[in-house]
Amino acid sequence: MVTKALCFIPCKVAGGKNFWKLRNLPLYLWATYNLSRIPKSIPCILSSEVSEEQFKRKTRNSALRHDLPDWVQFSTRSKNYDPATWSITDVLIDFIYQPETLILPDIIVLIQPTSPFIRKKDILDVVNALKKYPSCASAQTIVRVPHNFHETNQRIEQNLHVRQNFRISANLLAGLITFAHPEKRLMQFNKQLKPERWAFGNVVAVRTEALLAQKQVFAEPSFGIPIPRAYAFDVDTKEDLKMAEAMWKGGLYAKDQ
Repeated sequence: MVTKALCFIPCKVAGGKNFWKLRNLPLYLWATYNLSRIPKSIPCILSSEVSEEQFKRKTRNSALRHDLPDWVQFSTRSKNYDPATWSITDVLIDFIYQPETLILPDIIVLIQPTSPFIRKKDILDVVNALKKYPSCASAQTIVRVPHNFHETNQRIEQNLHVRQNFRISANLLAGLITFAHPEKRLMQFNKQLKPERWAFGNVVAVRTEALLAQKQVFAEPSFGIPIPRAYAFDVDTKEDLKMAEAMWKGGLYAKDQ
């Protein structure tokens, strides 16, 4: 039996982050070009809250001038779409139930438009994991959490009022903080005592049946595939964008992958 898979890229126009440019190419297009070497038996859908014509108008302005590759199909979310309340699970289920979606894939691979360094290998690995392990409802890439970012080392604001009134610079506020998990901190005071933790590597494949039944993209049981941290890099701020540019120039991202 052939397991049909589909790659899905959610791309909001609102907010504009997906249109930030890295190496003179909008972030959302990095996702599509990284899929260009995926077998054509795995189609790709780009989903947005606007119509295809509105999306093209946005991408053809003076700053972008880029069209979608011909292997990417466009999908407009339903009129009920509400960015304030809809999760990515809601977006995927909305796509599944659209009249235009005539043939449902067995597996949907969610591709983050703000993750420019996703590899072909990562996408094929999560799909193949679900083919190999029928008992798993989803498969995802994961990266080891560095010691400095471990949950035991995380801090929280202790007094928001103080933070609001102590301004270091025009864009930087500061105030009192405390450990988020002080009890754990006392017991796990060094690197050796902290349990290993993993973060999302920005590629997840979910069985359509499990997505509809559990109403979550990370349906369980979920199979984890460790990858190098560089390939899980996600652009969330302008500072991240500068770091991604530096990673590319410094050769941290293997361009041939």
